[in-house]
Amino acid sequence: MGRPERPVDPDAGPLQRFAYELRSLRGNGGSPSYRTMAQRTGLSVTALSRAASGERLASAAVVRAYAQACGADPDEWERRRQAVAEEAGPQGAEEGNSPYQGLTRFELGDRDLFFGRDRLVEDALKLVAAHRFAVLHGASGSGKSSLLRAGLLPRIDALIRERDRGMELRLITPGARPAATHERLLDAPPDGPERLVVVDQFEEIFTLCRDRADRRRFVDRLLAAGEPTSRLRVVVAVGGGFRARCAQYDGLAVALRHNSLAVRPMTRAELQEAVVKPATAAGLRVERELTARIVEEAADRPGALPMLSQALRETWRRRSSGVLTLAAYEAAGGIHGAIAAAAEEVYGCLSPAQAATARRLLLGLVTPGEGSAVTRRPVSRADLREWPDPELPVVLDRLARARLVILDEEHIELAHEALITHWPRLDAWIEANRERLREHRRLSEAARIWQERDRDPGNLYRGTHLAVADLLFGRDTDDDLTGRERAFLSASRVADRMERWTAGRTRRRMRSLAAAFTVVVVGALVAGQLAWQRSHAADQEHIRAAALKAAALAARTQPDDPRTAALLSVAAWRLAPSPVSRAALISALTEPEEDVLTGPEPGAGGRAFLADSGRTLLVAGAGTWSSWNVQAHRRTGSGPLPDGQVAEADPAGRTLLLTGGRRLWHLASGAGRPGASGRVLGFGADGHSYVVRDPGPRPGVRLRAVDGDRTLFEAAGDAYPVPSPDDRLVAVCRPDGPLEVWDTARDFGRPGAWGTFRAAGCSSATVVFGAGGARLAVATDTGVLVWDTATGRQLADLAGPAAQHLAFTPDGAFLAASGPDGVTVWRIASPRLPVLRRPVPGSPVTALAWDPVERTLRYLAGSAVHSLDLDAALASPWRDRPVDAVLLSPDGRLLAVSERTPAGYLLRLQETRSARVVAELPFPRRATGPAGAARPLLAFSPDSRSIAYGTTVASGPLPTVRFAVRDVSPTGRKSTSFDVTGPSEATARGIFLTARGQKLLVGWSTPAGSLVGQTWDTAHGIPSARADDLETLGRQPYHLALSADDTHLATGGAFGSVTVWDTEADIHPKATIPALPDIADCAACTRVTALAFSPDGTTLAIAYGSGALRLWDLALNLPLGGSPATSGDVIDSLAFGPDGYLYAAGPHVSVQAYPVGPAQAAARLCARAGRSLTVAEWRRYLPGVPYRRVCDGLRPDDGSP
Repeated sequence: MGRPERPVDPDAGPLQRFAYELRSLRGNGGSPSYRTMAQRTGLSVTALSRAASGERLASAAVVRAYAQACGADPDEWERRRQAVAEEAGPQGAEEGNSPYQGLTRFELGDRDLFFGRDRLVEDALKLVAAHRFAVLHGASGSGKSSLLRAGLLPRIDALIRERDRGMELRLITPGARPAATHERLLDAPPDGPERLVVVDQFEEIFTLCRDRADRRRFVDRLLAAGEPTSRLRVVVAVGGGFRARCAQYDGLAVALRHNSLAVRPMTRAELQEAVVKPATAAGLRVERELTARIVEEAADRPGALPMLSQALRETWRRRSSGVLTLAAYEAAGGIHGAIAAAAEEVYGCLSPAQAATARRLLLGLVTPGEGSAVTRRPVSRADLREWPDPELPVVLDRLARARLVILDEEHIELAHEALITHWPRLDAWIEANRERLREHRRLSEAARIWQERDRDPGNLYRGTHLAVADLLFGRDTDDDLTGRERAFLSASRVADRMERWTAGRTRRRMRSLAAAFTVVVVGALVAGQLAWQRSHAADQEHIRAAALKAAALAARTQPDDPRTAALLSVAAWRLAPSPVSRAALISALTEPEEDVLTGPEPGAGGRAFLADSGRTLLVAGAGTWSSWNVQAHRRTGSGPLPDGQVAEADPAGRTLLLTGGRRLWHLASGAGRPGASGRVLGFGADGHSYVVRDPGPRPGVRLRAVDGDRTLFEAAGDAYPVPSPDDRLVAVCRPDGPLEVWDTARDFGRPGAWGTFRAAGCSSATVVFGAGGARLAVATDTGVLVWDTATGRQLADLAGPAAQHLAFTPDGAFLAASGPDGVTVWRIASPRLPVLRRPVPGSPVTALAWDPVERTLRYLAGSAVHSLDLDAALASPWRDRPVDAVLLSPDGRLLAVSERTPAGYLLRLQETRSARVVAELPFPRRATGPAGAARPLLAFSPDSRSIAYGTTVASGPLPTVRFAVRDVSPTGRKSTSFDVTGPSEATARGIFLTARGQKLLVGWSTPAGSLVGQTWDTAHGIPSARADDLETLGRQPYHLALSADDTHLATGGAFGSVTVWDTEADIHPKATIPALPDIADCAACTRVTALAFSPDGTTLAIAYGSGALRLWDLALNLPLGGSPATSGDVIDSLAFGPDGYLYAAGPHVSVQAYPVGPAQAAARLCARAGRSLTVAEWRRYLPGVPYRRVCDGLRPDDGSP
């Protein structure tokens, strides 16, 4: 059964009462499960269940869907929800108590939650005390507005009160007419108290003010505060991007040089304060792991504060028992995704009419500048009142509740410009309407001036301005225009007609026919072209929005319906290729879960079982049973059951064990019979046998055949026998004795290393045979032990939490285990590194099974069967004897393999795709040294045309190494070799070859622990340069990668983090990719082992010591999905090929290929799904977009064309 809902007290408040009423509605409607309701409505299970949780008020769309799923009137329940919203207050108790601001700035009353800026406040205070005119400048998102309101002004106010000094404080923003609006405020009477005027958003004098004279007058009035006799002090805060425009005014330029303070990014310690202290003030706690992650992601990053604050606010909304957790932070989207996630959550709950209103409103709140710059644009409430849109109040309320917009008494504006840059949907709207928005802003300003000047005809549009406005904004019905703007255009048209009429009647007559013809033709052409452009742009914008929606839906449906999620991600890419849709595509591909089948709830006393090697789901309970084909999602059988609790099912799904283990029920015949005397404990591996515990004074156990009345094996005492699939071997597990393995045919116990092992628990789930009985695995408190039953030798000791279920692949090469931390898969030949680590949240895993034909692992959690596609990992050919070194060429064309032979090292070059050997080359000379063991060094040139190779030693000094450099291009034959001599007592650790093999960089380690670099001319074998310190790129970077255009360098090493450096001008860090979480008892698992840039430089591939592989989108600065299942081998080399594949090479697995190109990823996902989206699915998820088949050659399941 599903997990019961927590009780809700209807008397606790309006939200709780409404939740109670929703639960009653569901009960009266037949108590459908939330999963069933989700299928009926298209919403998620989580959204529907949260609606009745009583924790926060659900959106109107969710409440309507909830009512509809229960057979009630959606309109009535929406009205009831609105009444609750009004009773609960405008923000609701839950939303109003967040210690984090989200996108909105700190206000004067928020100083008790403003942390991390103490030092900057002190510096600003000193600046204001020393200068009558001061400037604060910083990047957008650096926290200037919050610093003024919650930091500087409260501190000044406290000092004024403390010193009993008369001073007036005023806080303003310039607006569209700064001088006219604030003229009186800038007049401080000579006999009155001093006045401090703080001007926030000073850049509005450029973005909103179109009147240069008004702008100049405002600046002059502010600068006059610097006069010794002035009673005025001024502090202005301006965005860093506007410093150059400020410098056009001499006084501002001087102030920027001498009277200014940069609002810098927070230090790590300050970030920690900003994260932890607001939570502490609110009685909450922040996980250390979350604090560390945030500090790592936000440190030294200008403009990160609004993203950080939004991520923390969304994490707070998902807090658990007063704790802000890393899991909640990741669920919220983290620093990089929280803004888009919150905005999409609000937008996704709007009706189509409300969504259109939201689009118009949000576009009205931005101003496109020159180039790609876009800034906020406050809109007056008076202007909004002129909009003939009944949905506007509702949309404004929802956007304000989510803190996406700010409402004050006079204006509405975006909460922060970060919303523009971090919400892809809004960015797409702006790009599609950029020119129209620019012209609309010009029209708004012209209409305002016309109105202020008493509608002077001299200020009306004429000529080109009027023609452009007419073409863009129609005649009188454009909903984007205010009443004043429509009146302005109408007056402009009337004046234009009158002027043309009075220009000369005779001339008009003479040219009337030609002019009319010209106007008609040109007007038709222009209007037609513009109409096409507008229609085309609107269509494209609609399709881009649909693609974004498909990408979001793919992520949302992945846990419950991976097949549909995969197809939605393909649809997103097919509709509109973009970084977001590409990320959705790769995320779906790296997700190994290919399918989920959710069966019916078993009911009281029932259970769900995974049978027939995971191909059948068997659900039994409440007097019935049913079986389901897992792959086809089709019921294959059903029937009645007698009364009694279902205890167990045989692995083949043919027989059930009922009534506490005392009755066997055959499903095919619908008949039962008592088991042998005693209690049945469970079934054998193939379902042909079962285990019976004998009662009486001499207890024991017997293994009996299901068909017939034969005893296959018996043992005395408190033992639990587990037979092999063919019943020839039996493992006898005793809680108080050693493990035994018996040969039933010869009736003797086999000796083996298992004889010294004592199991922690005994069951058929934790003691399993594999490979037809050739292998035996037993779960322990610290992992799993695996033995060879023929030799008795221990094959593997797999470390991990106590396993609850085990399953071998049919050939016994891999073992899967489930435990409290999820599902883990190991390769028995290489047990140190798991092939797969997969957390399983929610219901515990109750069964594991491998498909006997496909490389698919299935596990049962609750009544849902999850299928994991592990084909790429399991199909990789494994070499028991590892090679000594592997290296892929940067273009992915060649693989270089170094192997030790009796004569020395041999270099083998082979084609990556076909494995065809291109050349076999001996190394130039065997390295010898005090430590003895040699180690090969390999390096391809960035253009993949040359390779350098030689041998060094693993430890100890070897100051001279001989290297060979060979041209490996298709037509190349050139080869050279030379000796390289480094510092005394040094050892060569790594090499790097430049383009065309012209220079060889050799890195040496010295006894003092430093790294020294030498550059050698390969044509002449002579040194050309030396660098005495290579550690400036990080903490001893062991691995480097250079982008194809030489503009970016990536470095990573033992500490797990990766730094991306910008190398275009002077080398400086551009981004830091955090390390993977630590793995217990595996210090080397998080170290970086290989790096590679994609050919276009947008993606970085990272390999780790655990064998994990990670793809990072450098444009979005986000991971592309999770870590795909790997071979279990260490990855020593990575390369992106021109065929859309990422290649990985290691010592045991030569090459493994991962499709990462969009075309290849889409093809793989379509093949995995085995179908295309149906017409019904398309209409459900992407309404209003013409249907298209996203998977070529695959028909939808419903027979759609």
